[in-house]
Amino acid sequence: MKRLHRLTSLLIRFQSSKTVHAKQLSKVYDVSTRTIYRDIKALEEAGVPIGHEPGESFFLLEGYQLPPVHFTPEESQAIITANALVQQNSDRSLVENFENAVRKILAVLRSTNKTMALQLQNRIAPSTTKGNPTSDNLLTIQKSIVAFQRLQLTYRNADGSTSFRKIDPLALYSRKTIGCLLPFANYGKRIASFG
Repeated sequence: MKRLHRLTSLLIRFQSSKTVHAKQLSKVYDVSTRTIYRDIKALEEAGVPIGHEPGESFFLLEGYQLPPVHFTPEESQAIITANALVQQNSDRSLVENFENAVRKILAVLRSTNKTMALQLQNRIAPSTTKGNPTSDNLLTIQKSIVAFQRLQLTYRNADGSTSFRKIDPLALYSRKTIGCLLPFANYGKRIASFG
């Protein structure tokens, strides 16, 4: 990998991670740790504010924003295809937020990539199995997972009776058969999934 490509890739890693480790980077890029130190120094000299922690950990200082990332044609097309798959999800909040994200990504694409992405978008047939949105709760569940917050929900049994439950959402998993994400949660001493 040429140095310019490596420096660009390092910038992306800094932007997408809390910390990066010199030894790990040397393995990723198949160069010496000393070369990674030189690359980091070059980024600092170019004005990128990089902090250092003991143990060869580096990070971008708070508040620094890198310029928009440039996507390859293949990456742009993967995003458009993923958007078509997300459209099949039954949670309105996920669909709307992903559409907004794709709109922002399209705004920063180079004109040739944007043209190809839009052509692909127009040629992906909508799913014939998509039903009406059944929930608007995925965003709330996602926020609860990352904030370690307990949720209260109304649970309906197969016989139609309802009860209130407090859960600690742990993760989300996908069930392809129904095209949605479901919370995997801990309540009391039981681990359960809700769908």
